[in-house]
Amino acid sequence: MDDRPSEQGSFPEEWDPEEYERARQERLARRQQRRRPRRTGPGGVPPIFLLAAVVVILLIALFALFSSCGDEDPASGPGETSASSDSTDPGNGEGTASAGEETTSATAEAGAAGPADTAPDSPDATAEVTAAEGGDVAAGVGEPVMLGPVRVNVTSLSSTSRPTAPHRPVDEAAVTPSTGNFVQAFVYVRNGGADAVRVEPQDFTLVAEGRASEPLSGLTGPPARTLLPGASLDLILTFPAPEGEISGLVYSPAWFPGSLSVTGELTPSGMSGGSGSVAPEGGTEAGGE
Repeated sequence: MDDRPSEQGSFPEEWDPEEYERARQERLARRQQRRRPRRTGPGGVPPIFLLAAVVVILLIALFALFSSCGDEDPASGPGETSASSDSTDPGNGEGTASAGEETTSATAEAGAAGPADTAPDSPDATAEVTAAEGGDVAAGVGEPVMLGPVRVNVTSLSSTSRPTAPHRPVDEAAVTPSTGNFVQAFVYVRNGGADAVRVEPQDFTLVAEGRASEPLSGLTGPPARTLLPGASLDLILTFPAPEGEISGLVYSPAWFPGSLSVTGELTPSGMSGGSGSVAPEGGTEAGGE
């Protein structure tokens, strides 16, 4: 039988309220002692949360360490060394421009060079240079011209049935005829200014009896390049042979307020007229090697 009083109503006469309350408090105290105390860390935070925070911090530190190790540039190998920009053979059509990217800047020299700084073995080594800051400029094949600070020289312009194919054509997927007659030009460009300039093969046109034709993208290259100050580039431009007499080659870059007209005919050094490096079917093999 339960002798405890009910929650409602008064205590029995034989019960002392104070003794009952004291007994109840003692029972509550014993219950609290039997309960397992709750463990907490500094600030009352449970230890499991502190451990999780420490693990997260360690993972972040390790990630940052590996990221910093991966950002270090590897040492340049022999294959990354750039060739001299003044000793380029005009037959290879690549110059010092990088062949890996369409818009990669060509290798810059230590400083910008003017007409008097041209090396003796440069493709446009000559004492006579035509300089112009704007307008229409005329020159002959093999005569260097300064279009502002940029030196341009069409070193050769001739007809051929076996054109030289560039290492990197403007459009590698373009279909080019394996036979026929073409007009091919080698152009040397050197940036002697303080600002970078854009050299695009499509800025050249071949004019014959008042008609202008654009270069064949499969036999013209390399693609457009940005020349840093002091950098140079050799271009191969190939056009379909016109029906009439050739009037000249016209260059109209966006950075020059005018145009350059080049007239005459000159076969590249080491090649006979009407022959050159064989252009394979599809125009994919590099010439000048």
